[in-house]
Amino acid sequence: DNKHLYVNKLKAIFHSLDSDDSGHVTPAEFAEHFNDEEVQAYLETLELDTSDAKALFKLMDLDGTETIEVDEFVEGCLRLKGGASNLNMAKLSRSQDVLSLRMRR
Repeated sequence: DNKHLYVNKLKAIFHSLDSDDSGHVTPAEFAEHFNDEEVQAYLETLELDTSDAKALFKLMDLDGTETIEVDEFVEGCLRLKGGASNLNMAKLSRSQDVLSLRMRR
């Protein structure tokens, strides 16, 4: 099944991003490897907008820890898969969540 293949490939990409083998990817690691040809090519096959590494990282960092674990990476890629409209909707949703948290304080 295609989803299983996607998940396995995404896990392999995650491990290539995790250069210190810590089990999580920092913004620096993400940015450092984001422009690797293999990473770019695979993310583009998923129709992910790869023009903004920082924004993509933030959308994947669902727990706000400034690190991405393998599950966050895989789920983020699958959730954002399918082009700019999904990415734009995720950005809008994330902005709404941040605004909502600020208003509660």
